Amino acid sequence: MTEAPVKKLHPATRLALLMLTLVLLTTFNNPAYVAPLAAGVTLAALFLCRAETSLRRTAPLAAAFVVSSILLWPPFIKAGEPWAQLWVYRATDLGVLYGLAVGLRIVGMLCAGLAFLAVTTPEEFGQALRSFRVPPSATVTLALAFRLLPVMFETSARALEAQRARGLEFGSNFLSQARRSLPLVVPVFLYSLRSADQLATSLELRGYRATRRPTPYGSRPASAWDWGLAAAFAAVAAAALVIRLCGHGAVLPGRL
Repeated sequence: MTEAPVKKLHPATRLALLMLTLVLLTTFNNPAYVAPLAAGVTLAALFLCRAETSLRRTAPLAAAFVVSSILLWPPFIKAGEPWAQLWVYRATDLGVLYGLAVGLRIVGMLCAGLAFLAVTTPEEFGQALRSFRVPPSATVTLALAFRLLPVMFETSARALEAQRARGLEFGSNFLSQARRSLPLVVPVFLYSLRSADQLATSLELRGYRATRRPTPYGSRPASAWDWGLAAAFAAVAAAALVIRLCGHGAVLPGRL
């Protein structure tokens, strides 16, 4: 399998593109503007970051975000023409459009995060933070959190498989699976605490608090292509902010 094209970029460039993508997604609240951005992020995650497996697994969650946003936001939006009313539930056309935009925004953020995780290792994430002159203590903390999150998911999946091997039936619907999975929270949490304690001991034995600054492994400077791509995305994000400030791309101008 060939390497993802985004993988060739400098880690700092990938982190900058992620942050600028999040800025673009939060700039507009009109679904006519947010939908193309979310679709572009999804296509980039599929073809440029090769995150097909992650996107396939989270597709039901993304659909649930969109549906729940469309249903939950309209009662809080009083502006617009009445669209539907059922007892105390009242939805306007602007409320539905705003809810759709927020749902699409969340889907775009989810795809952007999955794409970043698909092409970035914890070591590269730490290198990107060092490139932005993040303090060493904060860099190590964020890099460890970046590393431990997938470990926790793997531990949860391993616990579920162990319970299934022992004959525990989780049921076919979502509610029964959630109810039977609650007892697994305690062992997974305790395992995470033990892993954190072992990690702290390992860092102490390796002299993390030593006065001599450690040398990063495998660091490489950013190329002209990295700088140019980051500058182009920054220009696009700035243009999007100008468009929003001029009164375009928002069904509710007073809301983010």
